[in-house]
Amino acid sequence: LIFSDTGFELEAIENGRKIIKNGYEVNFISPEFLVVQKIFAGRVKDLSDAESIINIQREKLNYDKIGQLLKNLDSELSQNDFTQRWESIKKNSKI
Repeated sequence: LIFSDTGFELEAIENGRKIIKNGYEVNFISPEFLVVQKIFAGRVKDLSDAESIINIQREKLNYDKIGQLLKNLDSELSQNDFTQRWESIKKNSKI
């Protein structure tokens, strides 16, 4: 479940991947938005999860989208922590 406080969360919901499971349509977060959500959370485990997602989905991810979403969050929340975390993850993941 996502409770929306920022434009990011609204966009994540709008860009979810709809999958039919047991006859029910379920909206799943896309990998790009999940990486951003993990960076947003910022705990060591979340940042490690973000790196794991990148390593698994390496060729499928839209890295420009991730960077733009984080830049937007930094702007919306008047900080630059998320972009800095992203740069560190990109360096660690050799993107």
